[in-house]
Amino acid sequence: MEAYEQAPVTNVREMRKGFITSFSIAAAVAATFTGQALAAVPDRGSSESATGSPAGQIVKFETDYGYGKEYFSVEVRDPEQLRIAKNLLDGVPGITTTIPAGRLVKEPSTANPGYQWNVDPDSFEFAEISGEFCNAPPSMVKPGNEVWEWDAYCPQMAKVVAIVPDVPR
Repeated sequence: MEAYEQAPVTNVREMRKGFITSFSIAAAVAATFTGQALAAVPDRGSSESATGSPAGQIVKFETDYGYGKEYFSVEVRDPEQLRIAKNLLDGVPGITTTIPAGRLVKEPSTANPGYQWNVDPDSFEFAEISGEFCNAPPSMVKPGNEVWEWDAYCPQMAKVVAIVPDVPR
């Protein structure tokens, strides 16, 4: 057995006990520990992204929490976050912001097929650290599961496996 192997998540309520449940507070905490302020999350009411770009690229992720690989996708609009994704895909060393993070939207999207949720492209960023409050395999994010009630999604075990230039509409 490896030094750390996570068992399947069966009791999310226990997993979340004592953890912060607000992405904004977590961002402030992360900024305190890293000495870097995380980007402000734009209001979802805007029809354009924070960068003024109406569409981005699809970044595909693989997760493995110790009981099978799972995949999900996020539309990424911010050029800096796309640059980080490309560097992660290419295996560029020294990148510390590797955790995909953003506001959880509880509706399907062509960017994330097969799921009833997506990550708000205007809030997406790669984080250096995150809390357990938003860390779960993509299959755990579904109606009726406590993970569905989270405001953010930040799977710590995710890695970039592909970048698709055109966002399906």
